[in-house]
Amino acid sequence: MQPRPRPRLGEPQADGLNDALADGFTAPGLQPQLDELEAREGVLQRRMDEPFQPLPRLHPNLAALYRTKVAELHLALAGGWAPHLPDWFLLA
Repeated sequence: MQPRPRPRLGEPQADGLNDALADGFTAPGLQPQLDELEAREGVLQRRMDEPFQPLPRLHPNLAALYRTKVAELHLALAGGWAPHLPDWFLLA
């Protein structure tokens, strides 16, 4: 069994427009609108074909911040208790 192809963007509206054009409908300014819609469809289709990349859930600098705080705590504990503790530790 073959998979069904994905419908093109705006396909139902395009079908109605194609029928109207086939019946001889013309209007001034119609061709520029059609060109614009086709260009937009191409842009949207390219965006749909790009792989999805989720946003990171954690701040990119979180590891460096954690490393700094652990290093400060390590130094404070190695050299004595309270004199070298950072302010963020004493507020807890």
